[in-house]
Amino acid sequence: MIRTIRLLNLRRIGRQPLRAVLAVVAVAAGSSLIVALMITSRSISGSIRDWGRSVGGPAPLRVVGPLAWAGLDENVLAKVRETPGVGAAVPIVQAVTIAETATGSKTTIVALGVDCSIEALIGKIGCSPASAASSPAAAPPIVSPSLARRLGASGVVRSNLGRIAMTNAPTLPALEDLNQGRVAVFPLSVAQAQFHRPHRLDVIYVQPAPGVRVGALKAELARRIGDWNTVLTRGEPPLGYDYAGVLIPLLTVIGLFALTIGGMLVYNVVALSLAERRRELALGSALGATPRRVLGGLLAEAGVLGAAGGVAGAMLGVGVAYPIVASLDTQIQKLSGVGITVHRGGPIPILGVMIGIAVAVVAAFVPARRATRLDVSSELLGRSHVDDVGTRRHLVRLAVLLAMFITGIVLCRLGGRRGGIEMWQGIAGQVGLLLAVVGGLMAAGTATPFIVRAVPRIAGRTVGVTRLALTMPAREAGRTAAVAMAIGTSIGLAGVLASLIPSIRDGAFEFAQRSVGGGVQVGTLPYNNSASIEAHPSPQALDAVRRVPGAGAVERSMFLLTVGEAMPIAVTAYDAKSLAWMDTLAGRSANESFAHGQVVVGPGLARARHLRQGSKLRLPTPTGWTTLTVGGIVADPNANGVAVVMPATELEARWGPQRGDSFKVVPAPGVSSEELARRINAAKIDPDLRAETPAELAGELADDLAAQLRPFWSLQQALLLVAFIATAATLLLAGIQRRRQHGVLAAVGLAPRSLARLALGEAALVGVTGALLGIVASFGIFEALRHATVVLFGIEGPFRVSVGSDVLYVVFALLTVLAGAALPAWRTSRLEVVDALRYE
Repeated sequence: MIRTIRLLNLRRIGRQPLRAVLAVVAVAAGSSLIVALMITSRSISGSIRDWGRSVGGPAPLRVVGPLAWAGLDENVLAKVRETPGVGAAVPIVQAVTIAETATGSKTTIVALGVDCSIEALIGKIGCSPASAASSPAAAPPIVSPSLARRLGASGVVRSNLGRIAMTNAPTLPALEDLNQGRVAVFPLSVAQAQFHRPHRLDVIYVQPAPGVRVGALKAELARRIGDWNTVLTRGEPPLGYDYAGVLIPLLTVIGLFALTIGGMLVYNVVALSLAERRRELALGSALGATPRRVLGGLLAEAGVLGAAGGVAGAMLGVGVAYPIVASLDTQIQKLSGVGITVHRGGPIPILGVMIGIAVAVVAAFVPARRATRLDVSSELLGRSHVDDVGTRRHLVRLAVLLAMFITGIVLCRLGGRRGGIEMWQGIAGQVGLLLAVVGGLMAAGTATPFIVRAVPRIAGRTVGVTRLALTMPAREAGRTAAVAMAIGTSIGLAGVLASLIPSIRDGAFEFAQRSVGGGVQVGTLPYNNSASIEAHPSPQALDAVRRVPGAGAVERSMFLLTVGEAMPIAVTAYDAKSLAWMDTLAGRSANESFAHGQVVVGPGLARARHLRQGSKLRLPTPTGWTTLTVGGIVADPNANGVAVVMPATELEARWGPQRGDSFKVVPAPGVSSEELARRINAAKIDPDLRAETPAELAGELADDLAAQLRPFWSLQQALLLVAFIATAATLLLAGIQRRRQHGVLAAVGLAPRSLARLALGEAALVGVTGALLGIVASFGIFEALRHATVVLFGIEGPFRVSVGSDVLYVVFALLTVLAGAALPAWRTSRLEVVDALRYE
């Protein structure tokens, strides 16, 4: 068996190197994106895990509270230290903040607050409890040498109390190993004051006494510290954090399209190769080769090509992963302060090879199985024919894909109705979005052969090369669909993203107008996704804002994230007397609920916990559990709709004093928001403080949300590369199969330049058609996404289409396919007529 495979199959790879290379490239192009996404996911989890291990050192356990930051009550430390079997308990404040140079260049860093008990983890460093306790609040922190060089003597580290000068800041080389040197270390009491941790900690690292089992100590600690707190081992990630959110699943769906395109190209390569080896296979069958042996040999041949493609895809995936990780790094640093580095090792290269083998074998199975059913006598007598893909089969496939597409849109609309607060709506929205994306983009590729088949009739009496270029793609539906799907997927994704940008801007403007109203937004940080950064306006700065002529009431908004249960739940609160801008989905409005001593929840939380008006909701606090009564359900994008909203006084009564995350300043009568913003900014209260009108806030929100789409743009550009490869590979295959046909055309007088134009014209027709159908599909996908955002993000955006961008993307598609067709066109123009007419 092995000898037969080597003689009949593996040797064939060396005899047809071009087709082998095309198959390897096709698998590599598809698998590289999946490998890149696996690397991205591993990089995120690995970087967070490495950070926790580097800070905790040898401590195998850590105690955390029910909040994402400042979650541990200080009294827990005594309970931990009193637990039998605890050798050392090290309290740490861990805050995310900003380091800034004199020129305004900003770096997100982690600020650590420690006391002398840290020596239990890192060894003796000569720490003096008395000197640490007497350290002035304005003293510069200890930083890594690289951070000191980056900031310079005039740099600062920001906190909730203002700016801390870095003049004569001490350095510690050991800090270079933490978060790439982006760390500042304060005395524990100073960190608690600077980063608003009154009697609070972020984590307690626990070192067992000699001879104590870690598992037994973990169980005993969990029993003593209260069930609202948690004990984690060294390898467990932080509670509640979903750093990639829904991005990785959505990116993975798109990556699977690239893999599917690669599979289709492998199918084309194998089908063409087998079509030319029919007599050879028939001869093998006549000499005793069983169908099972023929099938096994062909699949083994495909597996070898797939393995080679998997190896190439694994290497290419590393390069693709870098821009995706870089685009996610900024967002994740806002949440955790931890920088994300690319993790390339582990089983990912092996998985890449396995994916390549699987794709190649699956793609080759149908043509290989068809080859085992040859009519041996007909083939040996020379009466064979090359099977073509039937029109009926393509029509059935197209009908199924269109049904998936339409069903997906309908499910998304149903899932988003009335806020999507029912459990079944969440499932409907997610399934519907998947069906819409898969059905729409695959239908665009499948429909292309039918569209191009109608083009000659529409074009009228075209003759010569033009006629041939218009009719060729329709005769080879499988290859035409492969190129069209590659182009349609890339351009369709670009169309969705292009439509998202104006929709985001319109939605951000509407949100800013309704939430800020006629007021002014004041802060020292970007409005979106900055609640975990401890560099908010100081109390002195807010007092100065109140004294600005024309400034009225200053209303706080607060945000905390509970992570002590199965899912992270955002808790937001406002000083504002009216929250009429929040759309009510069910039950009482926010204002009515607050008047009755109740809270409102987002649709994601209502769906997950089956909450309705009058339901009870139990949430953890640093000192125990608190129970809330739900008054209504509102549209709320915080934590993707898994959120609770209440008055600021209610939040502080249950969770303790809070620093405000953002501030709205109400203008005095007769003062416009524009004028008040100008006066506050002109007062130069704080170098980082900025007042924004609703329009300016909307622009900032839109830019930040658009930045979160960068991973999708990176993937879209990678898909354009896949489309380029698909075009080149398909036309090269077509050139091989049509070699004799091209020789006949050249023999009857068709010039080499005309043969090249034939290949370019065919590519242009397929590319433009696929791009246009991809744009059409993007409209439906965007409509499905718009309704699914209620399920995914807790709020629905407006529908806007960027027509100008769509036209530009069609031009990009045309240029891509023409570039991909350049080599096949050149090869066709160099055809040797005599050799081609002898070709079999």
